[in-house]
Amino acid sequence: MWLDDYNNCQIKGPWSRLKIIEHLEGAIIPIRLSVISPGGWPLIASLWFFMDTEGIWSATPKSSKVAKILFNTPKCGFEIASDNPPYFGIRGQAVAKINPGKAEEVLLSVLDKYKQQNTSLAKWLLSRVDEEVALHLKPIRIQSWDYTERMQT
Repeated sequence: MWLDDYNNCQIKGPWSRLKIIEHLEGAIIPIRLSVISPGGWPLIASLWFFMDTEGIWSATPKSSKVAKILFNTPKCGFEIASDNPPYFGIRGQAVAKINPGKAEEVLLSVLDKYKQQNTSLAKWLLSRVDEEVALHLKPIRIQSWDYTERMQT
């Protein structure tokens, strides 16, 4: 498991590695992925994701700005946190690899996670799978936070 690689993934914050894994597996919210555009400006994309033993995976069109930027500059930031109180989640930095050959597998996995397997969206995404690429994120730093206790009434 990539999260157990203490030499390559620095963990900070109140959550244990197990709690971070539980959050990644259970969160049915998008990952916010941040990259720096060639013009030097931040760009943020919200993408469906899932986690496995290799890292965090997502998919995006190969023509997207995110894919083009990550192909040339694989460093990125990310956040997986709800917009609703109480506020908690993780954010960090990762190195991304683009994997065109896993696009269909990743799309099927995110459609399954987000309960969208038999929808018109699923049919549309899978009909254009040749235009998609898989994004494999290997986090190098993860910071957790949890304001649950201080936000309770």
